[in-house]
Amino acid sequence: MPEVESYTAVNPFMDWYQGDGMVSFNNNTAVRAKGIFADSNFFNVFSYRLTLGERQTVLADKYGVVNH
Repeated sequence: MPEVESYTAVNPFMDWYQGDGMVSFNNNTAVRAKGIFADSNFFNVFSYRLTLGERQTVLADKYGVVNH
């Protein structure tokens, strides 16, 4: 479709039964969190102001996290 200029893939981060998902870092205590999984093209489609990091690289790492 030539009309499409750019695209991104997103998926909700959640537990389908309980709502919020669980997040942990370095095997520390897990906490409940809301969010989405997104591919590295997300910031080319949507405009969010980042307080830290560069739009072009912040989602390049498979395990990267962006706080909004």
